[in-house]
Amino acid sequence: MKPVGSKSIILVLTSLIGQHDFGGTTHQAELIDQLSRDFDVRLSNMSPGKRRGRDSLPTMRIKELRAIYAADHVLQNIVQGLRITRKSEVRLIYVRHGISTLSATVLKKITGIPLVLEVNGIMSDEMMSRPGVTGRLLNFLDATGCRNSTVIVAVTHGLKEHFSEILGKDPNDIVVIPNGANTRIFRSMDRALCRKELRMPPSAKCVFFVGNVAPWQGLETLVDAAPSILRDVPGTLFIIAGTGERLQSLVDRANERGVLHKFTFVGNVPNAEVPRYISASDVYVAPFTKRRNAAIGLSPIKIYEYAACARPIVASRIRNLEFLEEMKAGLLFEPENAEQMASAVVSLLRDPARCERMGANGRAVVEAKYSWEITSVKLAEVFRRVIEHHNLIA
Repeated sequence: MKPVGSKSIILVLTSLIGQHDFGGTTHQAELIDQLSRDFDVRLSNMSPGKRRGRDSLPTMRIKELRAIYAADHVLQNIVQGLRITRKSEVRLIYVRHGISTLSATVLKKITGIPLVLEVNGIMSDEMMSRPGVTGRLLNFLDATGCRNSTVIVAVTHGLKEHFSEILGKDPNDIVVIPNGANTRIFRSMDRALCRKELRMPPSAKCVFFVGNVAPWQGLETLVDAAPSILRDVPGTLFIIAGTGERLQSLVDRANERGVLHKFTFVGNVPNAEVPRYISASDVYVAPFTKRRNAAIGLSPIKIYEYAACARPIVASRIRNLEFLEEMKAGLLFEPENAEQMASAVVSLLRDPARCERMGANGRAVVEAKYSWEITSVKLAEVFRRVIEHHNLIA
């Protein structure tokens, strides 16, 4: 029996905490911080290969190493999860879709503890070009999580439709809760000071992107738009923060277009430093591709974070991003249309007053709808309903 006034214990399975600052890391870290106010959160945080370094393994191909690390991660998450559930009265298991889904499924089957699965995308789409990972395996992970979860939390209505109509999950067991932003960290800072600290030219116009340099980000469209932007607003700088499989091809493309000297690739930037780059910039771009994004829609953390910093956004016209136009917080263009993108960016670079108004509107909408505080309140309510229902039928 849980003592009166005590917090319900939830087990969170993740391999991301403490690793690189990707969107998944940010998402989980923020939610865990918020959920700790309402629940006693226990983490099973086993990174692949944590107990042994790559140097200790025999010489193998990268594909084989990935398989070993993944198997090690699944096993260790199960072992650590069982230890936690045997020592404590865990009421709920929470996992973000990925390889940890297998661990969570096994734990649910062994313990009978209800499982809440969070989905931010379709796995086979998210990793569509990653070597050594087959679409069949990733589809299996999605199907396994769908079939064995008590409730699915999807970040878009498009994902809810996919897991309901394609994978057969009861739509009543799928809740839509969008991503958010940390409005305390992501806020407007003094542009001149940020530019000085980052050693950026004080008066040049700056277009900024941060994120994984992956196929679905559509950064090729930005490179293709750059010549037109530079023709109309000479001296514009383009800063790309992040790394990924398309980085070298993006550099090559910029070189072919004759604009490489206007691009700065700063690599991965710690999450705490991103607001400084945003505040130093004039316009943020999110040129998402239609493929992968159009059907399921988007709830991108970086959009909310950029808006929270009170800067205007130029993004692809993808489902769920309509609020940028509706709230006058940014401009939308047809995906992969470099001409439309260039026109939108130029119109903002030439109108600082409009940028300021859009930035203020963006900040207001994030505070009202898309903060992590709001997201965690909705998620906590889902957890309570699942726990209460499980107690009734147990």
